[in-house]
Amino acid sequence: MSAPSVGIDFPAVIAVRHVRDYVLWLRFSDGVEGEANLADWLHGPVFGSLRDPETFEQVRLDPPFGIGWTNGVDLPAEALYPQLRASGDATKRDYA
Repeated sequence: MSAPSVGIDFPAVIAVRHVRDYVLWLRFSDGVEGEANLADWLHGPVFGSLRDPETFEQVRLDPPFGIGWTNGVDLPAEALYPQLRASGDATKRDYA
């Protein structure tokens, strides 16, 4: 018997743009926005392809998943939110 799922309404990524190197600016549907440095994630056969600066800069929204790139790599909002260094007035929530 599986455990019941808990319905958490996790905020969606509603805006993304490349800032510099492997840093992205993200805005979430709860109003939280800021930068996330993904340099430490760019290893292995899937994410390693994003080490190419031209590929990394091609980031785009990939609803409802989160963000993605033209090479098929994508990341969900749930993975990105904890990486965010929030700026602005909205308070970052702890979903742990």
